[in-house]
Amino acid sequence: MIKILQQRNFIFIWSAGLISILGDYALIIALPLQVYLLTGSALATAAIFIANYLPGMLLGSIAGVFVDCWNRKSIMVWTTLARAAVLLPLILVRSSDCLWLLYLSATAESAIGVFFMPAQNALVPQVVKESDLIAANSLNALNINIARLVGTALGGLLFTLIGLIGVVLIDSITYLVAGLLISLITMVAKPSGKTSAVRELRQICLWKGWIQGFQIIVGNRTLILIFIVGAAIYLAEGIFNALGLAPFVLKVLGGSAAYIGFLPSVQAAGGLIGGTLLARFGKHISSGRLLSVSAIVLGLLELAIFNAGMLVIPGLSVLVLPLIFSFLAGCPEVATQVTLLTLMQSSTSDVYRGRVFGSIGTIQSAMMIMGILFGGIFGDHIGIVQILSVGAAIYILVGLITLWQLRVPQRDKSHEQ
Repeated sequence: MIKILQQRNFIFIWSAGLISILGDYALIIALPLQVYLLTGSALATAAIFIANYLPGMLLGSIAGVFVDCWNRKSIMVWTTLARAAVLLPLILVRSSDCLWLLYLSATAESAIGVFFMPAQNALVPQVVKESDLIAANSLNALNINIARLVGTALGGLLFTLIGLIGVVLIDSITYLVAGLLISLITMVAKPSGKTSAVRELRQICLWKGWIQGFQIIVGNRTLILIFIVGAAIYLAEGIFNALGLAPFVLKVLGGSAAYIGFLPSVQAAGGLIGGTLLARFGKHISSGRLLSVSAIVLGLLELAIFNAGMLVIPGLSVLVLPLIFSFLAGCPEVATQVTLLTLMQSSTSDVYRGRVFGSIGTIQSAMMIMGILFGGIFGDHIGIVQILSVGAAIYILVGLITLWQLRVPQRDKSHEQ
């Protein structure tokens, strides 16, 4: 792990991600708070999350094409700077009459981010060796868990002390710093496939390139499985987003608003430990086997969290067990996400990575939105615990399917010919 952090180009990618994601998670807390305080509407607040995932569904495949067409470092720099700019109109949102501006700015920021992520995911394999991909992706996953642990608390504190304006300005500054760090990368960050292949891609970039992402997936057994697994996982995550915090904590557990923030923070703490262990030992374990086992364990722990009322020990508060299980779930959660990403990277040649990531990202965003809608609609009619348990069962099913189909991951070279 230390060896990878000593690589100049990777440390710039890693530190830029850490700084910007901290600001992102602060804003993730502040925006829904601002909407709810202005409207008192849960529906208006939920619309923020839809605004976050809708651009990924609509633009994910197109973004992947651009990543395969142009310099990935430049894409990362300019999209980071653009996100800093489009956030600034949020400082004008001081009444419910200006909510349209909030939704517009949040959607624009998310749309620009759709181009950033495929570029970063495609660039990392150019920076580190394939044998170090799990460690590199684990370090990037640490950023997310540090942000969940620190950024969410920071966002609530900053919003209380200085309001939305302060959070927006700080997040914009983190983007500027991140853009500067990425600009310091010294390498050729263009797709490294055959020159003729890149030239051909640029000629068809605007109308056919995104279709090739799906064609490449269909022609690769491992990518087909990753496509299905990723879609199922994001469906489950959408259910968890809709019901797993406020509805579950307030209506099922009878907890407080403060307790709502504890669950993701505790899980992030477990994720920090899991990410560190994975960065150190992950390359010695089969990615397919690690993905299957971690998904099954995560599903079982999520089931335990959402059914804590039936597991509670006499004399022990019902609020204690969900915290314990959430902490334990942090490790397999990181392992599931990291191994899924690593398999995508190692199963695709560099010239096609952007399109593959874009195509898979499109479906994942769509499934996330479907999960949010499914949880929101059926949670009230069938039951919060029952629907959350369906989400946990999806993880278990994903693990079993992967264990059956992906015993030894094999890279399909046919798309490189």
